[in-house]
Amino acid sequence: MIYDKVMQIRNNYDKYVFNGDIGRISKIDSVNQESNRYPD
Repeated sequence: MIYDKVMQIRNNYDKYVFNGDIGRISKIDSVNQESNRYPD
C-alpha cells in the first residue's frame, strides 16, 4: 500500500520511468488505475 517499496519492470518513456527504477508508493488513484511514486 502507501509507502511500499516498488521497482519498475517496464520502461515508460512518457513518464520518464525506466526498468529497474526503485521508489515508494505515495498515492493510489483507483479511478484511473494509477499510482504515484517517489524515488527512494
